[in-house]
Amino acid sequence: MQLERILESEKFPYALGTLQSRARVGIMEYSFVITDQEPWVINKVKGILEDTLKTQVYSSTVDYHGSNITKTKYRLVLWSTSLMGFLRRVTRNNSTIPGFVNQTEEHRRNYIRGFFDSGACVTYSPYTVAKSDFSLSYPRVIITKKNGGLSGRLAALLRNEG
Repeated sequence: MQLERILESEKFPYALGTLQSRARVGIMEYSFVITDQEPWVINKVKGILEDTLKTQVYSSTVDYHGSNITKTKYRLVLWSTSLMGFLRRVTRNNSTIPGFVNQTEEHRRNYIRGFFDSGACVTYSPYTVAKSDFSLSYPRVIITKKNGGLSGRLAALLRNEG
């Protein structure tokens, strides 16, 4: 597996954004695993990984059974110690956005798309102007990450994109 292809690929930052948004604490040591409720996210990441790394990627459907509800989720797994070691180094174990994401505008946008397609959302919050009946709604970005450093770096990246 040639890891240099990752740095050259304009599409790989999408897959990395998806992985970083889903990683709870750090990046796993042996496998690239993403679980999502949307099959198109998994299929897009699978295509990017197979195209960039020229390797086979496994995907499956997983049913979660809970209190009277069954949820179907889609999972992607790529077993690669060398890839995961590389990603752990360049992201400092998921605490930062790697420098190669900032190479081009397309890299940055693909990273942001991947992050939001899998683990962040935009919502609208009502805002009432002080001492009036005038009310507005404004967009608010919600990132449910316990990793404040990564969230702060993503916020800076968004500010730079305008």
